[in-house]
Amino acid sequence: LQMMPDMMLVFLLAIVIGVCSGSVQEFISLSLSTSRDMTMMTQMQMMKEDASPGYTTAQFDQIVDHQNNNDNNNVTFVQQYLYNDTFWDRGHGGPVFLLVGGEFGASAWWSMLIPTILPLAQQMKALIVLPEHRFFGSSFPVPNLHVDNLNKLFTFEQAISDLAYFHGYVSSKFEVSSSTPWVAFGCSY
Repeated sequence: LQMMPDMMLVFLLAIVIGVCSGSVQEFISLSLSTSRDMTMMTQMQMMKEDASPGYTTAQFDQIVDHQNNNDNNNVTFVQQYLYNDTFWDRGHGGPVFLLVGGEFGASAWWSMLIPTILPLAQQMKALIVLPEHRFFGSSFPVPNLHVDNLNKLFTFEQAISDLAYFHGYVSSKFEVSSSTPWVAFGCSY
């Protein structure tokens, strides 16, 4: 990132100001807030730059409520996902890289994770897939954000179940062998 030297200068300046002021508490507070601001600026810069144009956007039908599927038998929503199959060698055991994001749309996670993952995918001849987290980007299981819907549908259990269902979908769509290794990457919760 081109911003990194400038941000390091800001951080070093915060250290100098903190040390010269003689207040350890002020120094720690200023250093922590500067570090947090630098992290946020880095993430925003990475999202702004399209660091990884190499993906295809697609959608599939995801189950709205995995825990109470008896009540909502065939109720689904459209979940977005991104993929890159450029390097994938399905015939020779190329793995599937599952990128798991969180509180941004899928393209933002792609931009943050792919600079590290893409060279590895090329080396390992992997298929890369990234499902968008429910309630982020364009993947909303319900049309409103009423607290009852969030309490029931915006849970860790629902998100994990989404990944399991997505695994089955990708396995079918891309004809992934049951012996193909899957490797998960991600961040956030």
